[in-house]
Amino acid sequence: MALTPEQIVAAIDVLHKRGETPTVRAVREVLGTGSLGTISRLMRERAVDAPATENRTELPAELLRGLREAFERQAREIREQGEEELRAERQRLIVLEDENVRLERCLEESRREASLRTEELQKGEGCLAELRALSEGLRRACEQEREERIRAEKEASEREGERKGLCGQIEDLRTRVNEATARIENLLQGKEGEHKSLTGSSRTRTPGKNTP
Repeated sequence: MALTPEQIVAAIDVLHKRGETPTVRAVREVLGTGSLGTISRLMRERAVDAPATENRTELPAELLRGLREAFERQAREIREQGEEELRAERQRLIVLEDENVRLERCLEESRREASLRTEELQKGEGCLAELRALSEGLRRACEQEREERIRAEKEASEREGERKGLCGQIEDLRTRVNEATARIENLLQGKEGEHKSLTGSSRTRTPGKNTP
């Protein structure tokens, strides 16, 4: 049920009889219903219209004065609350702006770091591709060395008469394998030039001939 101006006036009169100031909240407590906004509007309209309204009961001067004081007090409270909220909002805005600047700086740093990491990753991928190619070349060289050793050992078993000579060749091949293994380790560390030299020399060698 909607509130009426008469209910507002009656509630204010009750407060005056109690010796209490007729604020919006006090009127709300007396009525026991209605929103603060509606009560405030009705009290404001009643205070403005009451002196000039015809065919209505004239409000006492003391009651009108109490209404004006109550509205002025309420207006001050609302204004002070609004100013306080405005100050808090401005402070919050300053904090948010500072946080936004900080986040933008962090974002820029993250972008630079990501760019550097991308470059490092690309370089690493290039090095990895080179190492893979080098490793494949070394694997083939080792396979060739292994095949030569197997062939030499087979010839040694088939030609017992040439055992001593073949044993020397086998020993030589073993030495070459050890050297190739050592070279593999060095080549995996980036000595691509030595790998090419090793590959070229291994292709020109023939079984049964000692290499100085």
